[in-house]
Amino acid sequence: MRACLTLVGLIYHSRMRCFVPLLLVFLALPVLASEDWPARTRADLEAVRGAVIADHPGWVWEGDPTFRARTQAAFDIAMREADAAHDAPSSCAIVRRLIARFDDGHVGMECRDKTPDRWPRLLPARDPAGVWRIALSRRDDVPIGMRLLACDGVPVETLYADRVRPLVGRWELESQRVQQAGRLLLDEHDPLSPPPRRCAVEQDGRTRTIELTWEAIEWKDWVGLHNDILGKAPPIGIRRVVDGGWWITLSSSYGANTDRARRRLIADVRRHIGNLRHARYIVFDVRGNAGGNSSWGETLARLLWGADFIAATQPDLGHTLWRATPTILAQNKEIHATFAARGDEIGYLEPVLNGLERAIAAGDTFFEERNEVREPPTHAPRNPVQGGVFLLTDMACASACLDFADLVLAMPGAVQLGWPTSADTLYMDVRTRTLDGERVRLILPNKIWPDRPRRSNVPYVPAQRWTGDPNDQAGLQRWIRTLAEASR
Repeated sequence: MRACLTLVGLIYHSRMRCFVPLLLVFLALPVLASEDWPARTRADLEAVRGAVIADHPGWVWEGDPTFRARTQAAFDIAMREADAAHDAPSSCAIVRRLIARFDDGHVGMECRDKTPDRWPRLLPARDPAGVWRIALSRRDDVPIGMRLLACDGVPVETLYADRVRPLVGRWELESQRVQQAGRLLLDEHDPLSPPPRRCAVEQDGRTRTIELTWEAIEWKDWVGLHNDILGKAPPIGIRRVVDGGWWITLSSSYGANTDRARRRLIADVRRHIGNLRHARYIVFDVRGNAGGNSSWGETLARLLWGADFIAATQPDLGHTLWRATPTILAQNKEIHATFAARGDEIGYLEPVLNGLERAIAAGDTFFEERNEVREPPTHAPRNPVQGGVFLLTDMACASACLDFADLVLAMPGAVQLGWPTSADTLYMDVRTRTLDGERVRLILPNKIWPDRPRRSNVPYVPAQRWTGDPNDQAGLQRWIRTLAEASR
């Protein structure tokens, strides 16, 4: 089993579009006004760099020969930017800019400082064609639907790249450019990008200027509003639809609060397996799934197609390389203990722990985790699934969700529908650590998947794209029913 624990969440919770649903809590400590914030920021940057050198697998992997140079160049820029830090939130923003330059959803951070962000009681949205509109308004004078043209005389698309790209990275991904749009009008205390003061809007062919008045908002509250705009994740579960199809929803692969729903889903799929294999079509709905533990998706696929058919059909995925360091070993022991206490599946971690211990004792750079050796089948297994299979994705799909897509889309006749996914790199299985100074919590990957067929930061693009309201469940169901009929 190639289970991959990745802590990723729905809406870039740690400001990094590793989408991390990881609750990181720090006590707010009083700080003297006379503190040298540039120096303090540089100390945090040095701590990040030291952790990357000590534990990031890319630092010692020959397969990524430019990693060190890229990391050093990003660090050099951040050290110069540190001069702009003048308080705790601006210092945090400078570190965040460094993290974004890794262009990796599995590298992230969280600052101890909990100063609220600010917003102008407006949330913009950007469609794939680059058209900007006000999607949520708490102002009587700014109705929803107004086009957003420019702010402070700068075209909105240019301003978006200038303000948001440095904080999130991976700008080549459509999912980033669409899903991060609300942050255009969010003041995240970046000292190098002050918030705009006024914006030009258009309604019914008339253009006017609105003044922006900024007020505090907690990050979690802003995230809730923003997620409602992007589309609400459907509940985990299975249901039969009226036309003989089945709808299997795995909208989350992480979190104790949805663990019971996932276990119930697995049990329901097992109970209905005969009906599923003879259904006219099956929809795997992973909208809202930003990752987690990939074993949930693997279990669903193996139940539906059977282990023998998957083994005969799935391409060779190659080996993985775990960076062998004491810190990574200790982190994985902690994860193992946590999972064991919760009664979760931990079998896949035990050989990793043993392998890391052996590699460290031998002075090896990596522990190499090999795939199970496949015995060639004496005959080609028959596909037990008789109907069509559709994978319904959205732009939140990342990490373990992408692992599930790798598996499903390798099956004969499976078709992706919906929206393009997010993407990740070959570095994965994240863990967290608190850096020296206890001001920054850093999230780094543990291992490399060198031969993964899907390469770094390559998204999946649907064969058919849904252009309607992401919350229109009835419309989506009718659309997929039509596609299923046409493909018979």
